[in-house]
Amino acid sequence: MDCISVLVIDDERSVRLAIRSALSAEGMEVSLAENAEEALSLLGEKNFDVILLDLMMPETDGFSLLHTIRERGIYTPVIVLSGLNEDGSMIRGYGLGADDYITKPFSSAVLASKIQALLRRSRVYTQEPEVRSELTCGNFLLKLDIQKAFYQDRELALSSKEFSILCKLMERPGETVPKEQLYREVWNTDTFDQTKLLVYIKRIRDKIEEDSSEPKHLLTEWGRGYLFVP
Repeated sequence: MDCISVLVIDDERSVRLAIRSALSAEGMEVSLAENAEEALSLLGEKNFDVILLDLMMPETDGFSLLHTIRERGIYTPVIVLSGLNEDGSMIRGYGLGADDYITKPFSSAVLASKIQALLRRSRVYTQEPEVRSELTCGNFLLKLDIQKAFYQDRELALSSKEFSILCKLMERPGETVPKEQLYREVWNTDTFDQTKLLVYIKRIRDKIEEDSSEPKHLLTEWGRGYLFVP
C-alpha cells in the first residue's frame, strides 16, 4: 500500500499532535485542521486517503461538517472520533456518511489498524488489475477501478461502504445474501452490527430507488438477508 495521507480534524491541539505523532511513526502523511473552515480549505486543495473527524467541535460540529463534506461530493472514507459512546451518535454518524466510528480514548495502534483495514477494503477493486474493471447489471453500472456507480448514465453519489455493499449484491443478482455474510464481507470482521447495516441499506435505497419505501432493486428477504434485482 502506498503512503497513506490522513486529514485530522479536531479542535484540541494536543489530540491533533498526538495523532500526527502516532500515525507519522506508522509512515503515514498527516495534515491537521482545527475547525471546519480549515478542513474544507485543505479538502479543496488536496485529496486524502482518509479523514479522521472529531464530533464535538465549537461553531461547526463534526456532524454538520460531515454533512457538508458529503454534500460537496467528497467521498473520502471518514472515521469519526468521538467521546460519545452512544448508539444515537453512531447511527447519526453512519447516516451522514461515516465509514467507521471510534470512541475516545483509543490507542494509536487501534487507530492505525482501523485506517489500514478501511483502506484495504476501499481499495480492494483497484489492487487487482486482472479483475474486471466494470460490473453491469440491468441499467446499473459499477466502475470498479474508480469506485463510481451509475444508473441509466446518471452517477450515484455512493460512499465507499455503500459502493462495496451494492457491488457485493450486484455480483449475485437475484440471490439472497445473508445479512451476517454481507456485513462480514464488507467490513472484514467476524462481528455483526445489524443496526449499522440497516443504516447503510437505507442510504443506498434512498439513492438508487425511485421510492425507497417500496424498493424494486435492493430487496429484503425477511429473516434471511438482501438481494439485488436489476
